[in-house]
Amino acid sequence: MANAEEREAERKRMLEKLKQEFLDSMGIQKATETASGLKIRYLQKGKGKKVNPALLTQAHYEIYTANGKKVDSSIEKGEPLSFVIDEMSLIAGWKEGVKTMREGDKAVFFIPYYLGYGERGIGPIPPKTDLVLEVEILKVGK
Repeated sequence: MANAEEREAERKRMLEKLKQEFLDSMGIQKATETASGLKIRYLQKGKGKKVNPALLTQAHYEIYTANGKKVDSSIEKGEPLSFVIDEMSLIAGWKEGVKTMREGDKAVFFIPYYLGYGERGIGPIPPKTDLVLEVEILKVGK
């Protein structure tokens, strides 16, 4: 029978394998990486207004842990998220990524834990958890 350290090492290997399979399925390996470590892969390019941190923005999103567990979805709630970047408490990876987008864009962000919920985690997101966020900008401004 394997000891506790061997079981933990095997669990970590399996989680890493699941994470890699999920990232591959989301196309993260073809993403552009920013200086902060955020990876962005555009799935669709729009032609609308560029996101402005001071203007109301509406977006649909789905957020997953990096091993593929869905954490939240505005699509499942049936209502897009409305936010003003400068006025809403958003994780750093969300803010950085969304600022590169415009109306009609759809993108996937790979958010390292330090641009997400950090070492503390929150609710269903454990500490030091990398996230995958799929975002579609529906409208910028009123």
